[in-house]
Amino acid sequence: MDEPLPSFADEHRISKETSDEGNKFGIKKKYSDKLIRRTLEVWQSRSSHKLTEDDAKIILDNTIGLFRLLMKWDQADNSSNTDTDA
Repeated sequence: MDEPLPSFADEHRISKETSDEGNKFGIKKKYSDKLIRRTLEVWQSRSSHKLTEDDAKIILDNTIGLFRLLMKWDQADNSSNTDTDA
């Protein structure tokens, strides 16, 4: 089976090797600052209140979770179609 292409969010995640650079507390970042800024740019106009960086992270987590679920359902559907086609 072909490996799925990395998502936009996956490409902007900060790797474990580089996440501590410039971080004196050793807190690992899940998403790049660029992706968080872009998420705020896209979603701020759709919100009635000022969005924070934490809001952006939640939006990213939920969006990624949604697409993972859709891919899982699609794979299950394709698997059951393959079983019935044989």
